[in-house]
Amino acid sequence: MSIEKVIDMIIETGNGLEFDFWVLETACRAARRWPVSLWVSINMTATHFSLPDIADRIFSVLERTGLAPQRLQVEVTETRALEAGPLAYHAFRELEHRGVRIALDDFGKGFSALMYLRQFPFSKIKLDAVFIQDMLQDARSAAVVRNVIGLATDLGIAVTAEGVSSPEHYRHLQEHGCTEVQGFFLGPPVPEENVPLCWRRKVEGL
Repeated sequence: MSIEKVIDMIIETGNGLEFDFWVLETACRAARRWPVSLWVSINMTATHFSLPDIADRIFSVLERTGLAPQRLQVEVTETRALEAGPLAYHAFRELEHRGVRIALDDFGKGFSALMYLRQFPFSKIKLDAVFIQDMLQDARSAAVVRNVIGLATDLGIAVTAEGVSSPEHYRHLQEHGCTEVQGFFLGPPVPEENVPLCWRRKVEGL
């Protein structure tokens, strides 16, 4: 389905969810062409997880595109994680059971209820950029970063630090055991077709 047809559908029906699923499918098709060690991450909302068949719809996209479930990560912000109630819980469990990664995005930006980490099968925490940007000058931000990384490590959950913009940020996070970083220090966003080239340069050390 073309972007023009999807936009026409949204205008006619007022249903933005169809556009969201078009984005999901387009991203999965793109990732299917990348090296198998790469995966794609998609933001989803409480509205998506209020759908009783959300897990089936995601698996249907994976089946159509041929992307392995292990190469898809679904991100949900912590302020939205529980809004869909039991439906979200069961969807997360089904996705995790079949190999899809679940990431808690913007951790620290909202209420940061530790209950989320106990109840939901998150495979990753994405630590909000505000703490990363301030951690070298602000002792409290540094303490939050250090302790969130330690907590996640104890729980067997990966940590992605958002907003990494300098080598000093990167080295500090490495020293404290952060597993992944995201930000302009690594490079700006690139078009989908350039992803394999960026990956090859990283592997070859260029």
